[in-house]
Amino acid sequence: MKERNAERRPPSSWLRKGFVSLPENRSAIHAIRRLAISVIRSKPGPAFPLLLLHGLPGTGKSHLINMLLERVIDRRPDATARIIPARDLGRILIEPTHDGSSPIQEFRDCDLLIVEDVQHLPPQAVAAFTGLVDHRNSRRKTIVVTAGSGPAMMTHLPTRLTSRLAGGLVVGLLPLSSVGRQELARRLCEKHHIQVTPDVIDWLARKTSGSVRSIVGDIARLKELARTVAPPLTRNAIIAAGLGEEDALTIDLLVDRVADHFGISVKQMKQRDRLRRYLWPRQVGMYLARRLTKLSLPGIGRCFGGYDHTTVMHACRKVEDRLQFDIGLPRELEELASQLA
Repeated sequence: MKERNAERRPPSSWLRKGFVSLPENRSAIHAIRRLAISVIRSKPGPAFPLLLLHGLPGTGKSHLINMLLERVIDRRPDATARIIPARDLGRILIEPTHDGSSPIQEFRDCDLLIVEDVQHLPPQAVAAFTGLVDHRNSRRKTIVVTAGSGPAMMTHLPTRLTSRLAGGLVVGLLPLSSVGRQELARRLCEKHHIQVTPDVIDWLARKTSGSVRSIVGDIARLKELARTVAPPLTRNAIIAAGLGEEDALTIDLLVDRVADHFGISVKQMKQRDRLRRYLWPRQVGMYLARRLTKLSLPGIGRCFGGYDHTTVMHACRKVEDRLQFDIGLPRELEELASQLA
């Protein structure tokens, strides 16, 4: 858990870390700014005391909440803020203390509470966390929650919690489009004073499939390369340095991303358990593995815990059948495929 309060920091800019405003994230940036102003001015309560930011990994959720924290601390050093992953907060809420103290009080009273990856909240902590949300909402205290998907898709969480989340301001961060990836790559190269040819911008935009995190990582590697190569950097120079080959999708990455999307662990994804909470994510993972990798059906089965090829075929048919009537599933699968492609 991180604690941020009472420490005066040098003035910061919303773009100090290179966060670029694009159509895919503009609504989220606007919401974060409004929340920051509410906390800084110590108003009786923000217009929306609960903000839910949701999006696939790499779309910028963590970057945005760090911007919020820095802004609040810079402008109001007496403010108290807490940022904690939902899994850790859940453990604190359900584990008894040896001295009889109530650790939940600090999460009730702080000026700003940020809970990351609410899809990983332990089931035993749902009631306590719902009570915490109600307590803060009744006192108009700001709480920001991040998640891998919107409330309607978090079917593993009880309605009493998802209804609270849906009752706040819900803002989605979309995977970057091709145009958005090009604009982000171009502006980050300018920010870091890296001179590149247009084909390098095109390579960055094609390679990262919508992930802000991937583009930022590639820019960092190009920055190091630019110190040893005469400008401008070309695609041939990047390939010669061993950085220009496309990254192959690995089955481990696919399993990890799908598990994170559904709020379960990789171990749960692979275990032989037919509970729907684990069965459906496993079937989706097998379907995407067949679509996006070159593994054989038996190879996919082995990677998901030792299943045979008939189980993989059955899983793929289950997903294909559901695509016929679940109007939200095609978009969900395309977002996952875009992230993994």
